[in-house]
Amino acid sequence: MSPAEQRAADQQTCAGYGYQPGTNAFADCMMMTAQQRQAQRDRMSGERERMVADQERRARGFGAPAPGPVSPAPWGGARVQPVSAGPIWNNMDAQRKCPAVCSQQGAQWDGNWRTVAAGRDSTCDCRR
Repeated sequence: MSPAEQRAADQQTCAGYGYQPGTNAFADCMMMTAQQRQAQRDRMSGERERMVADQERRARGFGAPAPGPVSPAPWGGARVQPVSAGPIWNNMDAQRKCPAVCSQQGAQWDGNWRTVAAGRDSTCDCRR
């Protein structure tokens, strides 16, 4: 959709909500509509990046760490690495499993986890 077509569609949407063109409320509606569209694009972009990263991780074997050294984080040089933990069903399950998984690696769980393969494998983020 071209920018002109998108603007026309947004104007039609805002008019459909009852806002009158030329009013502050109409301008606010137009702005909110554009911001919501951008937020949706940002979410979709992030989801695509996560999907690619998950596919690469699966290609190496479920939950396998990336080859090479873990890059230090910009907030003080702490190292974080995802470690396979088997399936994690929810946050309570992660709170039970991840501290032990990270402890086995000589690390501490940083509170983050993610599903790598639904029902089969998840990773806990361990910090050294």
